[in-house]
Amino acid sequence: MPKIVIRDKGYGSFEYPFGTMYHDNLYTDGHYIYYRNLQNGEGSDHAFSDYEIVKTAEDGSLDTIKVIAVTPDIFPEAEPVPAGVCEICGSKNDVRDFQSSSDFIRHYICGSCVSMSEEKRKTLKKDQQSVVFFAKILFADSEE
Repeated sequence: MPKIVIRDKGYGSFEYPFGTMYHDNLYTDGHYIYYRNLQNGEGSDHAFSDYEIVKTAEDGSLDTIKVIAVTPDIFPEAEPVPAGVCEICGSKNDVRDFQSSSDFIRHYICGSCVSMSEEKRKTLKKDQQSVVFFAKILFADSEE
């Protein structure tokens, strides 16, 4: 697999290895690999983009990289999330789903976990704390 370097043209041609930013994403149209910044929605798929994929070649040429095969190295399989099961406590009652821009993953959480106390939330793993935090905000807004 080639080393993929991203050039952010919006900040003085800052370059960094793909995958070092939490919001990096690669996708394909079946012929080429493109880059997308999940934080701002910009990508390398149009002429006026703020991003480019730098093909690491001896001559330093820029290009999109032609896809020969899409493997789990490029697109790792996502963990299956069982629909209708709270990912915090495992309950199947009063489960709602949401997706936030913090990780772009579909989350499932029950009403009991949404309303858990701050003290109990702090005992959870960091990713679970985030799920509860965002769910409280999102579902409080939707009920008003």
